[in-house]
Amino acid sequence: MNTLIEQLSLARAKGTYLNLLKRLSSCDLLILDDFGIKPLGRHHYQDPYDAIDERGDEKSLIMTFQVPPEAWNNVISDPVSCEAITDRISTAEIKIVMHGVTQRAEKRSRSAKEIEKH
Repeated sequence: MNTLIEQLSLARAKGTYLNLLKRLSSCDLLILDDFGIKPLGRHHYQDPYDAIDERGDEKSLIMTFQVPPEAWNNVISDPVSCEAITDRISTAEIKIVMHGVTQRAEKRSRSAKEIEKH
């Protein structure tokens, strides 16, 4: 997600923003990973909204979140932008909530056990 925000910002500066949005909207599946890792800056609110809204209801979107939707106002402090993005995401959502140890933590644990054996 953070990389996409940077790419959209650069595209705005270079005048290729609409071209990038068109590319994002044309793919059958867009995956936005790690939404909420860090708060969005004021000038970045419009970018995820545009990327999601441009796809419409016909294209698939997978998003992973590091914060629950009720805490998105910590990521997007502007209430109007937060509501607009939340509305676009939640209109046809299938929500999967996962709990437990992350894959990275499991992998580190297995690696540590392998090292201990040797």
